Amino acid sequence: RDDYDKSNRTRVARSGTPGRGVQGTLLVTPTAWSTRPCHPAVFMITRRTVHFAGRVQGVGFRYTTCDVAAGYRVTGYVRNLADGRVEMVAEGEPEQIDRLVAALSVRMQDYIRGVAAHESPATGEFADFRISY
Repeated sequence: RDDYDKSNRTRVARSGTPGRGVQGTLLVTPTAWSTRPCHPAVFMITRRTVHFAGRVQGVGFRYTTCDVAAGYRVTGYVRNLADGRVEMVAEGEPEQIDRLVAALSVRMQDYIRGVAAHESPATGEFADFRISY
């Protein structure tokens, strides 16, 4: 959904389900409007929680995840769960999160036996990507 604020000539692009939160918002300033004749790209920000199962604890999985995540525009955390799985929560553009999960799956393929993921609206609560204890 796009909204146009005529008071300050700012376009707000939004996506999401009414009542379930906005997944991402991009504000385009009046300067951007005056220098670009066509609509700007909308960057969707989402939150993805990914659970990795297998022999994923005690093998450097969390440290590897942080190392791999440093190469992508994502924020969030990775942590061990009591049931033996590892949980990763990442916020960013869906394509960046997809690439992170794919790269991590390749790098740790000998240890991962299952991956389950679900998406939800981004909260913006993270400043970086880190290990959570």
